[in-house]
Amino acid sequence: MLRASVDWDSCQMCEPCEARLACVTRAVTKIDADGPAWIETKRCNGCGDCLPACAYGAIGWSTAGRKSEEPLGEVAR
Repeated sequence: MLRASVDWDSCQMCEPCEARLACVTRAVTKIDADGPAWIETKRCNGCGDCLPACAYGAIGWSTAGRKSEEPLGEVAR
């Protein structure tokens, strides 16, 4: 299953974090208000709602643990 991941170099540490607000499973979290967002992979269901919510494109797909036959452009729900 695909999971979201944060590119910390692109993350602008927004407050409020729109990707965090868009995440229905609360997988997008922040430890500090002025720190970057991160994805709690055990909570991420791969829905992708957080990707377009980030205005800076800091969230993308992680291919770690991806099954080789799973297409990158689609998310199984």
